[in-house]
Amino acid sequence: MSIRWRCLSDHKRTVHYFIKYTSRLFAASFTIIILSLLVSGLQPPSPQFKTLEMLHLVDCKLPCWIGIIPGKTTISEARMLIENTYPDEAYEITLGQNVYDGTDWLNIQNRHDDSDFYVSLNVWQKPENKTENMIIDQITLSGAELTLGEWYFVLGSPQVLSVTWGNHYAVPNMLYNRWNVRLTLYNPRDNFAVDSPYISAGMLDLYDPVEWGKTYRPAYQIKWHGFSTSYKDELLASMQP
Repeated sequence: MSIRWRCLSDHKRTVHYFIKYTSRLFAASFTIIILSLLVSGLQPPSPQFKTLEMLHLVDCKLPCWIGIIPGKTTISEARMLIENTYPDEAYEITLGQNVYDGTDWLNIQNRHDDSDFYVSLNVWQKPENKTENMIIDQITLSGAELTLGEWYFVLGSPQVLSVTWGNHYAVPNMLYNRWNVRLTLYNPRDNFAVDSPYISAGMLDLYDPVEWGKTYRPAYQIKWHGFSTSYKDELLASMQP
């Protein structure tokens, strides 16, 4: 009799655990579904998705881009990789230059739908100083008219925020320290209110580890907590001496 009772108790205990963990599993599954629906709301519509595809951001692990590795790849190797990735029959590649500051870039345009973006290698370096054997320490991809939510589709959440400022301008950035990647934001409503996935974000910079360490020191980084706050006060305070 005692053995039968023990068996019944074990059976009840098993049923109890089964119900308990099934409930937990259901709750977890429900949470995943809800999160998936929320994330799907940030997924880009078709035209922007084509732009993301054209950028080839998942061809290799960031900060590598289409085989170009900041800190390792030379300018001549990078140009060859760009030509191989964007062949002449499908894309038109033209060289542009700013006559005021001497910076140069490549404009890559899709011949089929005219979508385009810009690539700069060592962006602030004068073209006359760029030799074929020079190592690339920074890749800048710009001109893609995407929102922050659309970049999320590829990059996910950043670790921290920061501010880049120069002559008569200041803009917030999302920093992906794990990849040495910076996404520059532009919010016409309030440039420092990083509180919406619909903020424009049209420039992505990929650095080599050495240059990244010199450019973004921890003291000027603000931890990212999601779209729960504008971060405005913290971003402005980080610019103070």
